[in-house]
Amino acid sequence: MAERPLDIVPLEPWHLAQLAARPRAPQSVVDQVRDPASVQVLCSQISYAALRAGTVVAAAGVVRLWPGRAAGWFYRGEMRRRDWPAVTRAVEQCFEEIQAAGIWRVEIAVMAGFQAGYRWAHRLGFRVDCRMEAFLPDGGDAFVYSRVFRSAVPG
Repeated sequence: MAERPLDIVPLEPWHLAQLAARPRAPQSVVDQVRDPASVQVLCSQISYAALRAGTVVAAAGVVRLWPGRAAGWFYRGEMRRRDWPAVTRAVEQCFEEIQAAGIWRVEIAVMAGFQAGYRWAHRLGFRVDCRMEAFLPDGGDAFVYSRVFRSAVPG
């Protein structure tokens, strides 16, 4: 029997709660889901969840920092290798929505040493800006990447 494709849906609070309830959920996800204000911010902006048969396998979105600039985020659940192409396509499709919202720069942080994260950031068109010491909630370093949509930059 063929497996159903992933469903990509607008993010709702229960999606984040399900990701945080996983046994191996990162503490940063758990902490953010405990904060109702954080959940409201994530769900009120451009954000989506990927579901397989009602189970959240990933969630992603952007949070506007100021006009034209946003921080991208991605939380991974129990994704399978075969889920990555569909999730990548969904993120790429969001880039049009992001630009239509007047955002021309998106920044993401990738944990230092996370090679798969570096590769996926490059696959999505992001370029490394710098290494940030003690950037992550656990005090770890991260590399900040950005993607600039030149056609959306005013002037």
